[in-house]
Amino acid sequence: MLPSDKQTSPIQFINSETGTLRRVVIGRADTFLQCPAPIINERQKQHYSDDRMPDKALVQKEYDTLVNTLVNHNVEVLQPAALEGVPDQLMARDIAFVVQDQLVITNMSHPSRQTEHLGLRGIVHGYPDNALFVPDDIDIEGGDIIVDGECIFVGLGQRSTPRSVAWLEQQFPDFTIVPLPLVRPADGADVLHLDCTFLPVGEHHALIFHDGFADGYDELKKRYTLLPVTREEQQELATNVLSLSQEKVLSRRNATRINTLLTGLGIEVVPIDFNEALKTGGSVRCASMPLWRE
Repeated sequence: MLPSDKQTSPIQFINSETGTLRRVVIGRADTFLQCPAPIINERQKQHYSDDRMPDKALVQKEYDTLVNTLVNHNVEVLQPAALEGVPDQLMARDIAFVVQDQLVITNMSHPSRQTEHLGLRGIVHGYPDNALFVPDDIDIEGGDIIVDGECIFVGLGQRSTPRSVAWLEQQFPDFTIVPLPLVRPADGADVLHLDCTFLPVGEHHALIFHDGFADGYDELKKRYTLLPVTREEQQELATNVLSLSQEKVLSRRNATRINTLLTGLGIEVVPIDFNEALKTGGSVRCASMPLWRE
């Protein structure tokens, strides 16, 4: 793992989903299930039982592979400090996001995850003074935030609430905040976050599960060539890839049709196994919180 320069802020700049990834926070697996884990999403309902719990050793192996793959592609990897009493520090994307050079600490909707951001104290110099905190009465999670140039797309569904839109508009007045209402499990699809149904890839393309939106997505049709994802693929989080650049993405090896589709567009796919971690409710984008893209 590459060291961070303690004299330089690790937060450089984020204004896209597909710029060349230089520095990223990856969740840690060694604290997984160190204490009882409440069930907080639909996928966990399927897998968190005595005979079906994710195997901690396999999750650790997958995270080690993720970190090593990123380092081998010249990405600096940082990881949060281990926290006692937190059942899961796997999905770093949810706890924070960066807009240009501003770190935003989210307000997680479930109490079991509301202290996870404290693991960032050793990464962000001057924490908490150098971070912007979402107020306690507004829920925003990082999986619902996608920054693309002058736009911030925000998914409104299971995790992030409509009040988040006005707050983001106040904090980032130079950006256009685009709310995207998402369907809920009662509507027939499990869309935990925006990145479970939509994600930009390459140059002006985006993976999309059309039925994941509750109220249309006209702005996305204007900005991207949309690449449809099937319901079955969405349930396996096929949209949840991690772009290393416009020309290269990390994707689950099992997402074979999506990987072939991206390859056909001239995007190199770096496949990794991420099946055991998937049982917790997130995939490779969920595991990552970029701090610097060029």
